[in-house]
Amino acid sequence: MNKSMNINALIEQCADVLFAKGYNEASIRSYQDKWRQYVLPFAKSQGTTLYSKDLGERFLEANLPGKSLFSRKSLIRCVTILTEYVETGTISRRLKTMPKQPLDGPIGDVAKKFIEYSSQELRLRDLTLVAHRRQLSSFICGLSAKGITELDSISENDVLDFLNGAGNTSEKKFVLSTFFKYLENTHQTRREYSEVIRRFQSIEHEKLPTTYTDEEISKILEFAKSRTHSNVGKRNYAIVLMACRLGMRSSDIRYLQFSHIDWDKHEIHLQQFKTGVDLRLPLLHDVGEAIINYIRYARPKSSLPYVFLTDNAPYDVMSATNISHFVGWIIKQSGVDVGQRHRGSHALRHSLATHMLQSGVTLPVISEVLGHVATSSTMHYIGVSRDVLLKCALDIPAMPNSFYTQRGGIFYA
Repeated sequence: MNKSMNINALIEQCADVLFAKGYNEASIRSYQDKWRQYVLPFAKSQGTTLYSKDLGERFLEANLPGKSLFSRKSLIRCVTILTEYVETGTISRRLKTMPKQPLDGPIGDVAKKFIEYSSQELRLRDLTLVAHRRQLSSFICGLSAKGITELDSISENDVLDFLNGAGNTSEKKFVLSTFFKYLENTHQTRREYSEVIRRFQSIEHEKLPTTYTDEEISKILEFAKSRTHSNVGKRNYAIVLMACRLGMRSSDIRYLQFSHIDWDKHEIHLQQFKTGVDLRLPLLHDVGEAIINYIRYARPKSSLPYVFLTDNAPYDVMSATNISHFVGWIIKQSGVDVGQRHRGSHALRHSLATHMLQSGVTLPVISEVLGHVATSSTMHYIGVSRDVLLKCALDIPAMPNSFYTQRGGIFYA
């Protein structure tokens, strides 16, 4: 049976809990206004003054259709808070609504078992499993639109149609090839699709990584430092420095913990989120000062082990997307002529690699700094350095005339 509570009392108690958790007054007032303007009148229209999980679900069913994405998210969050408090007596951290990625029908059932197998037997990372579900859901939805619900009804054209569609082609190829290999190994299909996927060639243009010059980097850092009068500015300046000076990925900045910093040895030692490989970096003087300035004067009070936290309550670890967004905003506002270049934190990582390359640093050293598993990954950065390419060019010695006249010159005429 659903728990219930008087709505007016519920609104007051939820507001008190949000205040105790550190929400600012503007956010609390916004929630109160929505509860009183939308939820309370809906309850009265249903002939009750009590709120329950069931009432919240009926409210969303009646009010979400036709609303913008922002309005839908706002209403869902408002109802989630009320329902959680009624059911548990507390309010947890801000919940994120994930897009639905259904795996329906017989093919969907097999896909679910494949994802479970990938998790338990192959021990794939959570992010990889999310990509598997996203791509398989899209693939199955496309098949369903064609009226295909059985594995043996899938044709080569169906596979090629999916691969040719919009989206990350490399990711789609990887997920489908892994999925069909699983089906073949478990004898769930009589067809072999692996060769079809392997032969598939999409038209992809090689993209050179975005970089910024030393002068532009100085301008970006100067602007970021000018914003350190605010708490958010102190945090973002430290983040930009770590991307510029150390070439750290946004995911590693996000999960940087206090235990990763050795202040005595002036080192940062962590396990990279993307590769799982250990990375040891020097804690440069300006980077260390910026981190200390943020921790002492701007970081919210929290028992979390992560250095960088969100600036809004409930305080939590930042997302990699938010880090790239803040870095991109700083780059854009710094006055640098961005043009068509990317503005995320990865562009600063590319810039550091290019600067090191142009300064004569060897590829193995750059690979170690960037935390690449293989030097071949670092080779991608050579493409942006024309000067380095010229240094790599070798003189081709002239061939003697006898080379061109051998065998009567028939092949060289």
